[in-house]
Amino acid sequence: MTAAIELLRKEKSIRASGPNHLAQYQGACTGDPVSDWRLARQHCTGHDDLRDIAVQAGMVRLSKAGDPIAMTLSELWAQTATYTGAVERVAAILDQQRLVGADRPPRGCILMTIHKSKGKEFDAVVIVEGYRGGALLKEAEAPKYENSRRVLRVGITRARHAVRIVRPADATPLFGPE
Repeated sequence: MTAAIELLRKEKSIRASGPNHLAQYQGACTGDPVSDWRLARQHCTGHDDLRDIAVQAGMVRLSKAGDPIAMTLSELWAQTATYTGAVERVAAILDQQRLVGADRPPRGCILMTIHKSKGKEFDAVVIVEGYRGGALLKEAEAPKYENSRRVLRVGITRARHAVRIVRPADATPLFGPE
C-alpha cells in the first residue's frame, strides 16, 4: 500500500484495486471539504486495503487542525476544482499544529497510566485503582510489594500540589504494621 501512495503522490497510474477504488470517489467531490472528507473516509472504510487510512483520517480531528485543513482544502478547490496537492498541504498543517502544540502546556484532564506519567509533572494527580482489574499492590509481590510501591511512588511524585488516591473498599491497605 505504501508504494501505491507514493505513485499517487507522483500522479502516476496505479494498478492496485484499492487506489482505483479511491479514484472513483473523485467524481463525487462537491468542493465542500467537510462532506468530501467524510465521503473519502467512507470510501476508504468500504475497501479492505484502505480501511487503515480511514482510521488514521479519523484521527485528524484530534489534532485540532480541522478548521485550518478545511480552509486550505476550500482554497485549493476554488483554485483548481480538484484536491491535487492536498496531501502536502494537509501534512504541512499537521506539522505546524504539532509544533504549536509542543509549546503549549497541556490543559484540562490528562488520562494516562502511572508508567506513562514518568518524567512529567502536574498540578494535581488522581490515581484510580481497579480500572480493568488493575491493583496498586500486586498480590504476587506480597508481603513487601517493593515494585508496586516503587511504581506508586512515581505516580504520587508527579503532583506539584495535590494527590488523591481512589481505591475499592476491599483493597489491600497501602500502609500496615511493619
